[in-house]
Amino acid sequence: MAKSIFHNILREVMKSHSRLITLVVMALVAFSCAEERDLTDLICGDNSKLWYVNFDARDKLQMCFYFNRDRTWKILERDLQGNLSKYEQHDHLWPEYWILKDDSVISLGGTEYKIHEVNPSLLILHVDTTKITLQLVNQ
Repeated sequence: MAKSIFHNILREVMKSHSRLITLVVMALVAFSCAEERDLTDLICGDNSKLWYVNFDARDKLQMCFYFNRDRTWKILERDLQGNLSKYEQHDHLWPEYWILKDDSVISLGGTEYKIHEVNPSLLILHVDTTKITLQLVNQ
């Protein structure tokens, strides 16, 4: 009798755990499918977003990355008055496209950066030993 009760309890526990495991697996699959879309939303919003690069308020010119929903990006400079101009450096030509690879790599003009941290106002990228901190520009 006690053995039968134990088996019934064990069976119920196993059923509930198998349901829980199934739900967790389904949630993880759904999350991984939505993650790229969510990551795109964080990076460029509905249309576009402007991010400061390694922001320092003491600098006269602020370098910015501009990400567009059509997967184009630009490097811009912002002066103290808030005017934006395209960053021109004649010895560097960057292709102006960006691509997400997996859920942790962004390719900017052919250079792959590891996404270390991302939230609505901060994006931290790593390439080799270099860390790039992007802060959302309040427009």
